[in-house]
Amino acid sequence: MKKRLSLLSLALVLLFLIPPALGIGLRPGVIRMNLIPGYERTFDFYVTNTNNIPLNARIMPFYEGGRLEGSLTISEDTIPLEPFEMKKFYVTLKIPEDVVAPGVSRIGISAYEERNEKSKGGINLQAGVATMITIRGLHPGKYLGASISASPGGEGDPVGLVANIQNLGTETVLKATTKFEVYDVLTNQLVAMLDSDTVENVASWLGASMKAEMEGSKAKKGQYKVTATIFYDGLSMQKEAFFRIGEYGFEIVSFTQEGTLGKVIPFEITVESKWNQPFENIYAEVFLKQGTEVMKSFKTPTETLKPFERKTLTGYLDATGGLSMGVYTIEVRVYFTGGVVATNGEFKLFDAEGRLKAEERTGGFRIGERPKKPFFTAMNILIMIIFILVVSNIIWFLYARKKRYEYV
Repeated sequence: MKKRLSLLSLALVLLFLIPPALGIGLRPGVIRMNLIPGYERTFDFYVTNTNNIPLNARIMPFYEGGRLEGSLTISEDTIPLEPFEMKKFYVTLKIPEDVVAPGVSRIGISAYEERNEKSKGGINLQAGVATMITIRGLHPGKYLGASISASPGGEGDPVGLVANIQNLGTETVLKATTKFEVYDVLTNQLVAMLDSDTVENVASWLGASMKAEMEGSKAKKGQYKVTATIFYDGLSMQKEAFFRIGEYGFEIVSFTQEGTLGKVIPFEITVESKWNQPFENIYAEVFLKQGTEVMKSFKTPTETLKPFERKTLTGYLDATGGLSMGVYTIEVRVYFTGGVVATNGEFKLFDAEGRLKAEERTGGFRIGERPKKPFFTAMNILIMIIFILVVSNIIWFLYARKKRYEYV
């Protein structure tokens, strides 16, 4: 008995002796800014040792895909830290005068934990954290970022439609207007076609809104999809959104938002009833889109939803061919007797190695990966030690009892 208690005491002592696997902190957490050629700024950074043992923090810059490589300078590349100590260092960002980096560039600072092998825990572990610096650059020529929204009221009330644009190109957008098309999702019939007001002379980085209103006589109870075609200086782009008029007592709670390329991906849609009556003949139809082009689609089996029940509908997305890794738009429609509800969002398709993009940064962390939880955490190590101690204790107990019987 005393021996068993001593083994348990040893396990508890080990809990305090084994340091956590991630014992380093870094801030700020994220920095966002616009790309300005020739821009220079020095940022204050702080690295923290959250362990009860000394360690060295190794500081490294990283550049996704090599973009803006060499633009970061750090004041120190190795920082010694006492237990629970925080120290300040400096990072200078200098963007070249002749830089061309349209879209989003991701660079940043990573801090690696480097423990001394002679530390109390007797374990040499390395872990790391990173601060991402997201820099948005202008595209050559004319280029718009856009989003659309609807403001439905009750049945019979007018519906406001808005297209918001931001000029992300190097040239001024002289004139822009939007054509809104509103469809009934259940019947796929065109309900309204509306032209917005016109905006003019939208300079780089600036935004503008174009508005229209669907008359109340067309606003019946139901689910609608609005497609907005934005015309600007001889170019055009499309965006989609959904809105609902009236309540069905039925909603889409969540749906699968990522998967792995080259596999048939189980796709789960959680729905919930808010009514005290059952919903019959429920099934979902899912569309994977790139822009407005449908790349893949599938349906789920038909189900019945009991009053106030939450249920998961399951279908399968075939990602074994015709797709590449990246971020897609997923459109989910759930049909039931007498109606439909719909929503959309992002769907991330990773490759077998967990990458979202083919390009990788140089040095430090790989960007665009799903985070991988380390196996050798303090808790896992402790569990393994306790398991070994328990098994050893059982073997010792059985052996001792056998010996006692032999002497009898």
